[in-house]
Amino acid sequence: MFLIHNQKDAYCIYYAPIFQRISCLSSESQWNRWGNRVEKCVLDREAIGDAGIFRVGGTENRIVVIRLDVAESLLRRGIMDFKLELLPVKG
Repeated sequence: MFLIHNQKDAYCIYYAPIFQRISCLSSESQWNRWGNRVEKCVLDREAIGDAGIFRVGGTENRIVVIRLDVAESLLRRGIMDFKLELLPVKG
């Protein structure tokens, strides 16, 4: 998408990633007491398949999962401002 600054007559291109949602939470995941937010995220390997980057479906949490090789590739290209956290995967 284009972001336009009318006063300066300038624009720039902005990329807004829209990640595929995959319902991949293992039954070992732990939820808050209302059952709408994940407290402890455990992923199901079979549901993930070979996806390299995706958003965890079935929860109000915004959880984006990046496979290690994809994260390393992004870091080599200078991507900044994201936090990596190791998540357990079962199956």
